[in-house]
Amino acid sequence: GNAYITSTLGGEYNTIIGAGDSAIIGGQNNMISGGTDANTVSRSVIIGGTGITGNTTDTVYVPKLETDEAGEGIIMKSPNGTRFKITVSDVGVVLAASVV
Repeated sequence: GNAYITSTLGGEYNTIIGAGDSAIIGGQNNMISGGTDANTVSRSVIIGGTGITGNTTDTVYVPKLETDEAGEGIIMKSPNGTRFKITVSDVGVVLAASVV
C-alpha cells in the first residue's frame, strides 16, 4: 500500500487531518484538512501564518511572500505552458517577461 507522510514542524496548535504527503511549517492554529475522507488533499504545505486552512491539493499557503533578491521575482506558467517571470520596477510598475 501507499505510505502517506505528514509533518508539522514548529509552531503551535497546527493540525493535519485527511491529508497525505503534506506539511505545516511554523505558524499557529493552522490546518490542512481533507475532511473525513482519508488523504483527499495531497502534497500541500502551509508556511507560517495564523488560522490558515488549506484544503486544496498541490498548493502552498503563505500569508505573505517576499522575494529578497533585488531584480528577482516569481515565475508563473500560463495556460499554454509559457513561463513568465513577474517582477517590479523601482517605481512600482509590475513587469512580466517570458522565461526561456
